[in-house]
Amino acid sequence: MRVGISLRIGSFLTLFLAEIIILMITFSVVMGGHKENVKLLYDHIERSYLVDELRIAFCKLIMPVNDYLIVGGDPREQENFTDLSSEVDKHFFEMEAKGLLFDDYKELLRNLKDSHNQIKELAKEVFDLPNAVGNVEAGALTESVDAVADKAVADAETMHQVTYKQFNRIFQEMQRTENVLDMLILIGAAFNIFLVFAGLVYISRTVTRPITILGALVNEVGKGNLSRRIDINSKDEIGDLAAAFNLMTDNLKLLQQELTQTEKMASLGILAAGVAHELKNPLAIITQGLEYVKRCIPQDDNTRLSFDKLMQSVTRMDIIIKGLLDFSRSSVSEYEVSDVRAVIEDVLTLTEHQLGLKSIKVIRQYDDNIPQLSLDRNKMRQVFLNVIINARDAMPQGGAITILSKEKVAQGRRMAVIEVDDTGCGIPAESLKKVFDPFFTTKQKSGGTGLGLSISRGIVEMHKGSIHMESESGKGTRVIIELPLNYGR
Repeated sequence: MRVGISLRIGSFLTLFLAEIIILMITFSVVMGGHKENVKLLYDHIERSYLVDELRIAFCKLIMPVNDYLIVGGDPREQENFTDLSSEVDKHFFEMEAKGLLFDDYKELLRNLKDSHNQIKELAKEVFDLPNAVGNVEAGALTESVDAVADKAVADAETMHQVTYKQFNRIFQEMQRTENVLDMLILIGAAFNIFLVFAGLVYISRTVTRPITILGALVNEVGKGNLSRRIDINSKDEIGDLAAAFNLMTDNLKLLQQELTQTEKMASLGILAAGVAHELKNPLAIITQGLEYVKRCIPQDDNTRLSFDKLMQSVTRMDIIIKGLLDFSRSSVSEYEVSDVRAVIEDVLTLTEHQLGLKSIKVIRQYDDNIPQLSLDRNKMRQVFLNVIINARDAMPQGGAITILSKEKVAQGRRMAVIEVDDTGCGIPAESLKKVFDPFFTTKQKSGGTGLGLSISRGIVEMHKGSIHMESESGKGTRVIIELPLNYGR
């Protein structure tokens, strides 16, 4: 079947390539002239820029002469004039060195150079006067300097106008070229549409039967029958589609199994809550008994140290039980003003023992100035628990988890930023872009469901925040959570 499709598609491709070659030849011819016009256009823009710079330099050149008379013969004005005169010479050199001079400019440039020399001679006479202030001769010399400068500015303006006319002529030629290019594009697009339409007609007739079979099987899968497969083994596009369909049904089976596992985890949470309730009362009795016995032991008895350790263990058990009860509460959102650090510490209390067993050190870098936020504490505990458990699993040989909190302003919003860094194995680039997708997991062997980060993103977005991840294979992972400080209910 692939041979027949290939032969027919080959004819369409031949026509298409022939059309492309013709268009490319035409384009190359048209674009050759267009590129030349573009080069000329940029040359004229640069020429216009240099003319403007020269005109401005002439305007500045006479200022030190006038200021010399106003401030009473300040020698610094003579230094300023020398610097500005050098700048004018520099502009002359640039215009000549870059080859931007045409015949119609040479005479104007010659006049500008003559004007520059006249201004230098007149300025020298002004600066050489023993008493320039109130000197009638100095005033006459200054008027001569101004007149020569005005003539130079007028010559520069004439050069600018000539440049603009040439610029406008080239621009009109470019517009005509663009119109030709637009017409060529329109013709090429129309021919391509015809080829695409003809190809679609052929393909629709060629693959109708396999697609009909596929549609019927899709309906069956939609009704819940995940055991159906397409037995098409052809080495063509239809075979690829059949393989994709079979892969989809396999993934749906896996998805069904993972949903079942999720329901089991929910039931386990209910069971854990029941067990926690049953343990809470006996634990309270044990606590009271330990306190009573401890009061009966003398202060200098070393046995009191053992009782202190027992009390610490009982207190830890009580905290863990409270955490289990919090996580098993209803999923209805309950917002309250909370310290995000306290929420993180709740999770660290639950995971402290597991992290210690794996030689994982927790480094806290909290910003004490971050105000409290409006949070659903239970749901945010779930977010931080997922992140910390993922960090733990990424460091089977031990390592460090750094938790940092800080405040930033982004787009006018004050945000609390929580960063969780680990020193684990990192995530490959191809997997990083899919970590928040439902049921995507890199921990299939350990029973991961791929729902943790997806649920966490939903919770963070419910708080009008954002969560994203930075990682590189072999260099650890950073999870960044941003929550608005001014968000409330």
